[in-house]
Amino acid sequence: MTSQNTAADAYNRWSGKADSYTSVLTILAVAFFLFGLAQALSLCLRLLFAIFGIVAVAAEGTWMLLILIV
Repeated sequence: MTSQNTAADAYNRWSGKADSYTSVLTILAVAFFLFGLAQALSLCLRLLFAIFGIVAVAAEGTWMLLILIV
């Protein structure tokens, strides 16, 4: 019975990591969308969208490292 509990715990841990990685990839896709949209806008808005994209990439990079460590 204990090996089944151990296996279930490991499954739940890896399943949680997989869900978190999916969220990170979604944020990365949004950041790339913002970078692409910035190319079609005026200079002022281009800078704003690029800054939002950089912040999103930094946030997802930090989140990804936390997932890897924990």
